[in-house]
Amino acid sequence: MNDNCEDRKHGTENGVELVHADCDLCGSAESSPLYKKDGLYIVRCDGCGLSRVNPRPTEKYLKDEVYNEGYFNAEKGFGIENAFGKEAGGDNSRAERIFKRIEKLVAPGRMIDIGCASGVFMREGRRRGWSVRGVEISEYAAEQTRKRFDLDVSSCDFIQADLPACEFDLVLMMDLIEHLPSPGKGVRKAYEILKPGGLLVVETPNLDGAAARVLGVEWGLIAPLHHLYYFTPATLKRLVSECGFNIASVEFPFWGLSDLIFSAGSFKKAGLPIGEKQKHIARTKLRFARDAARLAANAVDRALLSPFTRSSNGNSISMICVKPMNHSSGENHK
Repeated sequence: MNDNCEDRKHGTENGVELVHADCDLCGSAESSPLYKKDGLYIVRCDGCGLSRVNPRPTEKYLKDEVYNEGYFNAEKGFGIENAFGKEAGGDNSRAERIFKRIEKLVAPGRMIDIGCASGVFMREGRRRGWSVRGVEISEYAAEQTRKRFDLDVSSCDFIQADLPACEFDLVLMMDLIEHLPSPGKGVRKAYEILKPGGLLVVETPNLDGAAARVLGVEWGLIAPLHHLYYFTPATLKRLVSECGFNIASVEFPFWGLSDLIFSAGSFKKAGLPIGEKQKHIARTKLRFARDAARLAANAVDRALLSPFTRSSNGNSISMICVKPMNHSSGENHK
């Protein structure tokens, strides 16, 4: 795994500050082009198969220009829709699903949610008796989560954060690892702060999933301005194993029916003209109708298709990893 490669300056593209970085998993500089989107290139490593944005936005650009207030408000910008709107405390079915899996393996203890956004998983954990803490790189999101939900959230870069070793029973990385400039450093940091026997839970989009393969570059989770890495079950398993973890379970929660039917990418794939104006209308004026359609599709997906997503066909990878009990403080996984 590459840990010592220095980013190399690459200039700008459409106002985005860019740097070059070799593969974070195997260190190879050799790659093959996969997609181009939003003026940025996604490549697949010739050495290990991990896909990444290269050159990618700088960490400063991401913090200042991407993970700001607009990122958490669909009417203003990026992606996480209405994270702090009036319904922000609503549906927590995903969090319940995750904690039911977790609590089969470990009793409630100390947990930390990395990239906690509006604290959905922290709130569910607190409700179930966990002592909760969060880390969020967005100063806006961290402030809102502290203020609205009375949660302990630090606004900082997790990899650089001063956190005690062997402190936590659970580390959550939900839709987080694909955002990290170095997933390897992130997973090793999680290993460091977990107690022996503690759990790391990772969920991330699945580049081997049916929706990803059918929609290609039009898959909505191909988003190179903030999704820097694209994992398959094989590359994610290699990453966590090389960082010292054992894998307790792997699931693929959804097949991806909603993405295949109701996403902008599916409409484009069908030849319908979908631009930023149409996307904005869907996010705002048609939001409730669109959300109702997505909920219905997800219900069908969960009820009828989820039994078939035990293979790699699911839209996302949900992996529970265990730090071995025989860990010693002198170990150094590379």
